[in-house]
Amino acid sequence: MGDSTQHCDALQTLSRAGLHKTAQRLSVLDLLIHHHSPVNAGEICALLNDTCKINRVTVYRILKTFKMHGIVREIETQHGVNYYEINCMHNPEHAHFNCRRCGILICLAPQTLSLFREGLPGYEHLIIDQITVNISGLCDDCRRHVNDPVS
Repeated sequence: MGDSTQHCDALQTLSRAGLHKTAQRLSVLDLLIHHHSPVNAGEICALLNDTCKINRVTVYRILKTFKMHGIVREIETQHGVNYYEINCMHNPEHAHFNCRRCGILICLAPQTLSLFREGLPGYEHLIIDQITVNISGLCDDCRRHVNDPVS
């Protein structure tokens, strides 16, 4: 994920998007802003359980609204569980690695993906809203397990 020493402000983010500042929206957004990696709806519920009364349906509704307003990016995985991360200048677009065995999702260092926003050669008439690169394979732990004949 992006620069962990700088973060966007949740109130300003909601205000710029023209969204009402509810306690639940602020809690979800603050978690996404400060979390070190993408999270799924179930993880959001579990992480907010102590500080905010929120159910999974409300989390999904908030995430859908945030996605529609460009506040978050949704990352689809082969396991059918979607993850979410903040979409801001402190977290530039980047690829993700998803282990096909254990399901871990790892943010990869941003490469030149953002250059495509300036236009694809020969396709300058296209307007790019989102760039998604997902890489799947085996993480180091799963690779060792698969190659270990004792397991």
